[in-house]
Amino acid sequence: MPQPSTPTEDDLLARVVRIHAADDPVSWPPPRSFDDMPREEEYSRVTDPARYRVLRTRARAWARVLADVPGLAVEPLEPGESDGGGLPVVEAWRVNCTRERTAVMHLLVHDAPDATLAAEDMTPHVVLAVRARPGDVPASDTGEAVDVALVPDCGCDACDGGSEDLLEALDRQVLDVVTGPVVALRHPDWSALVTRSSEGVSSGSAAPLPGHGDAVRWCRQALAGDVADLPPGATVAVAGVPWDVLA
Repeated sequence: MPQPSTPTEDDLLARVVRIHAADDPVSWPPPRSFDDMPREEEYSRVTDPARYRVLRTRARAWARVLADVPGLAVEPLEPGESDGGGLPVVEAWRVNCTRERTAVMHLLVHDAPDATLAAEDMTPHVVLAVRARPGDVPASDTGEAVDVALVPDCGCDACDGGSEDLLEALDRQVLDVVTGPVVALRHPDWSALVTRSSEGVSSGSAAPLPGHGDAVRWCRQALAGDVADLPPGATVAVAGVPWDVLA
């Protein structure tokens, strides 16, 4: 029996686009040209929250495509309330890679009835999260999932770039995890995240942030198994190596 061939990034994207298009999803153009600035009132307005449900269609396409990739296993998760409040999770998947020390990916679709969206001034969205395998979580860390991306990060009219831009944002984030690496550090006052295409440090308090270069260096050292230089209070939440499932 012939073995399935190893796909490329382009192969995955082509399949995702084809499956997505078969559902005849809603689409809309960018509301303004690249050079035009949004009007002030657009920052506090969401004209059509429901159209962001196109992200659910895209997430479903990704779940189907990743399930066919050799070395990956996709399983649906039970819907439920969001851990951090906000819109509930209405559909979700967990993606595991057979390679050791890879991060586990969660695709979480958040949505609610139209009346709730209007009342809360929110849009349907997708959260992409990762967590370490149980055996890879240091004893000093909680083992909780780490959010890698929120798509859209803002659903107001001013930030709307059209449906194509929205879907491409989700595609990029999924591929970042699939291609790896993904490293996340936790500290009581800050967190750091490094993926294939982004590096960042954020704060949850008024405490000063570490230098960007230091945080990135700690992440890269953690990926190599070196945590000697981590500052006091910092833990390695995820240190996922590349999945290596694409050609």
